[in-house]
Amino acid sequence: MKIDLPDKLIQYHGNLKEYFNLLTELISPKPIPLKSNLEDKIPREPGLYRIFGRTQRSIKEIYVGSSTNIRRRITKDLLGKGKHTLKKKVTLNFLKNNCLIQFLPIKNERELKLLEDFTTAILRPKYNY
Repeated sequence: MKIDLPDKLIQYHGNLKEYFNLLTELISPKPIPLKSNLEDKIPREPGLYRIFGRTQRSIKEIYVGSSTNIRRRITKDLLGKGKHTLKKKVTLNFLKNNCLIQFLPIKNERELKLLEDFTTAILRPKYNY
């Protein structure tokens, strides 16, 4: 999926086209099920991740986040490595059975924060607001 931005819009905000291209790259690949065998597929670099909730009829984005180490964030917070309370275990079990994930490595931390803000503003995921 490729979306073109009007030239006048680009001249007012220099990096907007670059952010838009990264956003297009982020939303292009198919989401991966959030299962424990996912760990080897996750990069150990800074980047953006997008979580989807799955229902019987559709898949909707529910959260966009960023991290300086995507693998550490996903394995610790979403795959449930380590000790957790019962409430956290129930939440993690729900995520593993009902959610999907995408990720996009971004090297520059400033660009990462700007892209996270831009992506959140455009996609408006349920749990970012």
